[in-house]
Amino acid sequence: KTKGSVKFEPQGVIGLITPWNYPLSLSMWTIIPALLTGNSIVYKPSENSVLIGQKINEIINKIFPKGVFNTIYGDSEIGKILVKSDIDKLFFTGSVEAGKHIIKNIGLKPVALELGGKDSAIVCKDAVIELAVKGVVWGALNNAGQVCTSTERVYVSEEIADEFIKKVIEEVKKLRKGIDFGPLINKEQLTKVEKQVKESISEGAKILMGGKKIQGKGFFFEPTVLVNVKEEMKIMCEETFGPIIPIKTVKNIDEAIELTNNSKYGLGTTIWTKDIEKGKEIGEKINVGMVWINDVNLPISGGDYWGGTKLSGLRCSESNLMQCLKAKTFVSYSGTEKRDWWYPYS
Repeated sequence: KTKGSVKFEPQGVIGLITPWNYPLSLSMWTIIPALLTGNSIVYKPSENSVLIGQKINEIINKIFPKGVFNTIYGDSEIGKILVKSDIDKLFFTGSVEAGKHIIKNIGLKPVALELGGKDSAIVCKDAVIELAVKGVVWGALNNAGQVCTSTERVYVSEEIADEFIKKVIEEVKKLRKGIDFGPLINKEQLTKVEKQVKESISEGAKILMGGKKIQGKGFFFEPTVLVNVKEEMKIMCEETFGPIIPIKTVKNIDEAIELTNNSKYGLGTTIWTKDIEKGKEIGEKINVGMVWINDVNLPISGGDYWGGTKLSGLRCSESNLMQCLKAKTFVSYSGTEKRDWWYPYS
């Protein structure tokens, strides 16, 4: 006589603020499921990728009626207005600082935050060294290291450290400016990367290659390999967002796990080993949202379940499609007699 059911409805108006480093894919990861589930959207692309935002706006508005998809342009001040506006849910990808501001100002509205990271690579002594080297170099340097899940610190087992570091240098030397690696987004980011590297050197780190900005047009910084790094250095504990590979030799995997977890970030990590099951066991011990074994920066289709723990954001346990819906519970009773637990009490 009693039935329960759950109906899923659109959130309503979804606010979407996206970054500049993957302006198309990170926007569409939310735009597509939000529209498929019947929501309208107020979209603010980064002020550093306005042209991509304009093209997305043009394409979507050719398909949907006026008012369904709305694009606004501007810097963080415009984003702050959107956060405080009468939207029904906010999706945000960006910095930790901006994420903290959102939490303070969003009120009781639901929010999905994907923030920064300081992802580690753990290279086990049984790793396929050639594979690990190529994976780590690409994971650290693609998009000039301007990826939330860039490999920003490497912990390699001492048994293979010398060979691994030698091959990393050989691999990085092959990279071509403007083809294999591009510039940083702006002068401010170039200055930040340059400062972190200089500070690490003054604190005892050693540059094996790279280490300085490239003179000429564009905000280029040399792909850089560092050793003798210490955990308290900013290059090892603060998000860099630049083409830097800091490598630290560890005595065993337990040390690598401890160092990985000793971070305020918890976005992702990569594990390099021939033993997939061992890789999974290591991953279970690491407090991050995403674990790659013998791979790096490969999302599940459509960006589902992409996110982290700690300061890396508010990770949702639902797919992107389900995050754009809200649940309404229905309970119905088809009987005619009162419930035994209603008044009067016996």
